[in-house]
Amino acid sequence: MKDMFPVSEPLLCLCLTEMHGKFLVAGMKRGHVFIYNRSKGTKKIVQGLTKKDSDILAAVNLERLDSKYFLI
Repeated sequence: MKDMFPVSEPLLCLCLTEMHGKFLVAGMKRGHVFIYNRSKGTKKIVQGLTKKDSDILAAVNLERLDSKYFLI
């Protein structure tokens, strides 16, 4: 996992986590996930979470499960 931002890669889906939307989670092409902490202004890219570098097309906040998020 690298902490570098892929060059010119579009965000395919977005969701906010927690009750106050502390984190913005975005799915990207090739299995990359962008996580932005809205309160601290920090960002992180997690690369290669999917098999065969598939695109992440949906991100959903699961409020009933402690605001975890689910990626498709």
